[in-house]
Amino acid sequence: MQRSLHSLLLLLIGASSGAQQAPSNPSSPTDSGITLRTGTNLVVVDVVVTDKNNKPVHDLKVSDFTIQENGLPQQIRNFEEHTAPSVVRNVASPPKLPQGVFTNFTPIPQTSGPLNIILFDTLNTPTADQAYVHAQILKFLRDSHPGASFAIFALTNSHLVLLQSFTADPELLRAAVNSKKSRGNSLIIENPQTSDKPESQSEILEEHAAADPREAAAIKGVLEKLKQTEAETTTFELEMRAKYTLNAMSQLARYLSNFSGRKNLIWFSGSFPVSVMPDPTVHNPFAAVANSEPEFRRTTSLLSRSQVAVYPVSAEGLVNQQMSLTTAPGLGAPRTVQKYQNQQFSDAVDQHATMLDMAYQTGGKAFVNDNDFSGAVDDAIAAGAHYYTLTYTPTNNNADGRFRNIQVHLPLQKGYDLSYRHGYYADSVNDTPATPPPDTVHLAMMHGAPEPAQIVFKARVLPTVPATAPNEANLIAGTAAGTNASKSRGPYRSYAIDCAVISRSISFATANGLHSATLELMTIAYNENGVLITSTRSEARIDLPDEEYARFLRGSLPLHQQISVPAKGTFYLRIGIYNKTNDTVGAIEVPVSIVKDLPSDMYSSALPPTEPDSQ
Repeated sequence: MQRSLHSLLLLLIGASSGAQQAPSNPSSPTDSGITLRTGTNLVVVDVVVTDKNNKPVHDLKVSDFTIQENGLPQQIRNFEEHTAPSVVRNVASPPKLPQGVFTNFTPIPQTSGPLNIILFDTLNTPTADQAYVHAQILKFLRDSHPGASFAIFALTNSHLVLLQSFTADPELLRAAVNSKKSRGNSLIIENPQTSDKPESQSEILEEHAAADPREAAAIKGVLEKLKQTEAETTTFELEMRAKYTLNAMSQLARYLSNFSGRKNLIWFSGSFPVSVMPDPTVHNPFAAVANSEPEFRRTTSLLSRSQVAVYPVSAEGLVNQQMSLTTAPGLGAPRTVQKYQNQQFSDAVDQHATMLDMAYQTGGKAFVNDNDFSGAVDDAIAAGAHYYTLTYTPTNNNADGRFRNIQVHLPLQKGYDLSYRHGYYADSVNDTPATPPPDTVHLAMMHGAPEPAQIVFKARVLPTVPATAPNEANLIAGTAAGTNASKSRGPYRSYAIDCAVISRSISFATANGLHSATLELMTIAYNENGVLITSTRSEARIDLPDEEYARFLRGSLPLHQQISVPAKGTFYLRIGIYNKTNDTVGAIEVPVSIVKDLPSDMYSSALPPTEPDSQ
């Protein structure tokens, strides 16, 4: 469900435990504002239609389309054509918040076109390729046409960093790409396309064995153990890369979930293997197998539900698979050269297959073996700038968790290419996941991470006593110290956190006329280096009969916590609300420095309402 930006902000800023608002009606995907999901079986499919020249096709009608799920015809309930605007209006400025009040609502440029996100993935991109990708992104931003709105993220050292929130200002975008935060270390130790890749210890031993058969028998056992260890070490490194990358994609999906309409994620990455096949050359091939398929499924489903289409761009550019012997390691050992070439080809196929699969699953397009990165971004934006949104209610309403294939056709139109997400998993939106993702809360509560807004709320943070009051010697009840006792020691100051959660952003499980949800409120104090200093958690259980549930959706939910923070030092409060019922989360980060000197007499048990004429 969606509201206009203005009415949403009135609700967000002025809502209190007693606030009453009329229920909103569903509106078109192009309405400005934020999407508040309460759970529905409506399937949304964005379809990009291009002709044989890769140009967008305009003015199609709902009667031109047919849609099937697992081969069964579905009735199209809603249909809309979206065209990139010629002019983008500036980002809408939200009303000024009172002192000490913060929100995870993010305004975006008001446009009927999609939002574009550039993800510069240094984690999976060899260092030798990063400078070229960086230059190509800057080239695109320099030459880009006005009208497209962008946000820029970087995946560096296993962390996702927001470099620039949505803007159409090219100067801000270029400054974000050039910022120090965009730099990071790759988990790819060497680029396999270069000639200076060092030989492994097992390859060196194999060369000795090939040169002197008498040594072969003596080192056979050592060689087998060494190869096994190397294979398992490589697998572990690949596992970590896949884990960090999928975590970042999940964070992006949660961050983008409440922005209405389509989002194009242009992902510059050197490689991304989700699975590692058994290595038949080692003694125990299945000990060196990593498989991230469950996480991949969960992440692509989350991206699709958030209407995020992924456009991977291979940062390796045009790869010549016919590598000459002079560029391969181990020049004196043809067997080693052949093995290296085979492995190079296998890795490239695996990595590109994963990129192609993620694009296919989300309705995007992968760009591989192409050195024109700037052109790839242009193509991705052009492909995603004009699209059609179709919705339908599945004839099969059984939430069995199985994959449902989606087929969209233009029966009377010939020669057109259609890009859209090709399926979804029929998981219930109301039931608690059987195996909740273990990293949801951890990722949302990381210091400096993007602030997810699946649950929309505002938080007021104020000191509990005047600045002139003496410091506290001990932690207040409910606050736990971090593992590093020296950094978490007192004296302390305590802060009160009062939250107002927009009720419609809370999903409930419904059974026998009772609507239930379990929310976890947590606050973590970090120092400037991201070290956890203190933390507190509490839980709220909500059980509402039908009549109370209807009233609840028209207001907001108040939550309260207090936390102790060391009196001296630079600290940040990360405030999060997690819905255990459906694995959704919202978070806000507040520098303690901007609230520590506020008057404590501003504190009360509930957030004060704000009058509409003061917005």
